[in-house]
Amino acid sequence: MTPTSLQARRLSLSIPPTVRRLPRIARLIQAFVRVLVTPLACCLWRAKRSGVERVPQGGAIVVCNHVTYVDALILAWGLRRPVVFLMQREYFDLPLVGRIARACGALPVAKGDTPRATAATLALAASYARGGELVAIFAEGRLSPDGGLQRFQRGAERLARAAGTPILPAHLDGLWGSWFSRKGGRAFAKLPALPDAVRVSFGEALAFDAPTWRMEAAVAELAADAAVLRARGGANLAQVWLRSARRNARREALVDGERRLTYRRASLAALTLARVLAREAPGQPRIALLVPTSGGGVLANLGVALAGRASVDLNPTLSDRDLAEQCERVGARTLIASRRYLDALRRTTPLASERGRTLYLEDLFASPRLGDRLWALVASFVHRLAPGARLAADAEATVLFSSGSTARPKGVILSHANVVSNVAAVSRAIGLREDDRLLHALPLFHSFGYSVALWAPLAGGATLLLHSSPLDASGVVALAERERATILIGTPTFLQSWMRRASPESFRSARVAISGAQRLPASLARAWEERFGLALREGYGATELSPVVAVARGGEARVGSVGRPLDGVAVRVVDGEGAVVAPGREGLLVVRGPNVFADYVDEPELRREAVRDGWYATGDVARLERDGSLSIVDRVARFSKIGGEMVPHGRVEEALRAALGEGGLDVELAVTAVVDDEHGERLAVVHTSFALAIDALLGRVRELGLPRLFVPRPDAFVPVAALPKLATGKLDLGALKRLAVDALG
Repeated sequence: MTPTSLQARRLSLSIPPTVRRLPRIARLIQAFVRVLVTPLACCLWRAKRSGVERVPQGGAIVVCNHVTYVDALILAWGLRRPVVFLMQREYFDLPLVGRIARACGALPVAKGDTPRATAATLALAASYARGGELVAIFAEGRLSPDGGLQRFQRGAERLARAAGTPILPAHLDGLWGSWFSRKGGRAFAKLPALPDAVRVSFGEALAFDAPTWRMEAAVAELAADAAVLRARGGANLAQVWLRSARRNARREALVDGERRLTYRRASLAALTLARVLAREAPGQPRIALLVPTSGGGVLANLGVALAGRASVDLNPTLSDRDLAEQCERVGARTLIASRRYLDALRRTTPLASERGRTLYLEDLFASPRLGDRLWALVASFVHRLAPGARLAADAEATVLFSSGSTARPKGVILSHANVVSNVAAVSRAIGLREDDRLLHALPLFHSFGYSVALWAPLAGGATLLLHSSPLDASGVVALAERERATILIGTPTFLQSWMRRASPESFRSARVAISGAQRLPASLARAWEERFGLALREGYGATELSPVVAVARGGEARVGSVGRPLDGVAVRVVDGEGAVVAPGREGLLVVRGPNVFADYVDEPELRREAVRDGWYATGDVARLERDGSLSIVDRVARFSKIGGEMVPHGRVEEALRAALGEGGLDVELAVTAVVDDEHGERLAVVHTSFALAIDALLGRVRELGLPRLFVPRPDAFVPVAALPKLATGKLDLGALKRLAVDALG
């Protein structure tokens, strides 16, 4: 620390170079409080410390999240040293709490304080840190309303710069849901509940001049690491389902056409299937499924989980050869299918008899044995009887094949901890309630349809409204209107087709609408809100991330933003050298948390390449905004290097849609690239028909200020009847490029 920097800090707050130490009486009182808290922390809360060796010996500013009213006690216990806390002034007005806080040397702060008063308090706190004391501040400035990390205020940054001491990131985990938190109502105004195992974590110390966003990122990374440990020691999918089924026994779980199942009946049916699988497919860790999004398809997935096997939902749009190859890759020798579904697809089972056995849902549910039914009844009360309920949380839950839009589909192995943690975080982010009715028309072989649309509502006691084909827009809209759907989930392709068939009253009961799996066009978001008066929230994820990373919360929906990362999920935006870039700058998105997948099937070296030090490289270019939200720019694969400059296809598509105006909403278009001898690559636009002449369109694009290099040539447009898509509704990038190459050479 140079004299010049110290002088600059003093001048910034106009403070004298004072150095203070806590009075001896305050140290004694704090020591006494820690003695009282220790048995509660160790025995009642099962509290653990991690990273204690990172606590500086001298003065430091401790920056921590704020979850409950007892955070200061737990943090002080974790630090094992006297601490000067900055506390909300309102606590000092409480008779007993205020006296203890003053006696311990805490300093009062409040949002309503004048700038002069705030500066004086920060100056006093900084003097304690310079004197070798630990000064703790809850940088969010308020108690968390949902247990997640909130935006940090700049007070911690001002304090650290004034003190000139290291900044110690800290995180408290496991306290949300306790009697002292706001979960389930006001703190202390509900029935007492024990918290989960509490963990106090400390990160690597930051320099005194670290900006607020670096402090927030450091605490978020501690939260992600704590979430990983919590998920690995938590429940598996079978346990989550059985507990939900017991808690919501009489509530409606599944609606499939005229068939309706309560949680009780669905649980008994799934347990019966689990018993049958134990007999019909012994010793087989993975079971393949070729089933629709229906009551039978959901029960089949539940049954596989209860049987303690990993599910492998297959994509019916693939050829028999490809499906057989996927079964062979995962080692699945038993396939669960539906005769009615196969008849509708005009195909037979893809699993040849010499490679395995096909079990049909119609047979499995037709006439179960009395012994199987009795076992299911007992197991619905004694959960440990179900093999799946005895699995560790880090055991394999499912294998989902990636979309294969740019390369050979990868078999992604997700653990129970991956899925359960992601389901819980998504449910909190969208505010899922027991009275919700979620419309599920997505395929079960896609991570969005498997994790978010299937397990999230069933874990939360909501009702699933099932429809087998998202392409049947009229059927989907009729189902939503008839059953009063409250949550709609789809891809932009599907949502746009539903919107065309829906009247403004069709989705009148919906309170949440989420778009995922691919980028949400701004034109669709605006048109949706205009028609239904409901903001279309965008989410972002990947199969390898179980799948959700971020989703816009209520009131946060903004075109181009996918919202803040989920609780327990940390993100970084890095440059080509791997260095973290500041908010507002673009770079490669990497993700860390309990949702990062376990492995790839038969390709473990690929995971070692994709995951470094716990960070998964998504292959997406993103930008972390200053408000903490995330904006996805485009896939790395959707950039073209033209004349030495990287041109994002997504930005060109946005400009073309904007130039088309309202008439462009019904136009399908996508940008790809073909080889160019002069510039390396050149853009190609594959599109359905539109009324505007190409020259006029390009003129409007130039008026929008798109760089000259980003503007496609007039001969770069390839008309088609429809864009090539995968079964999930995502764009088939490989087929798109082939169309452009065939047309343009």
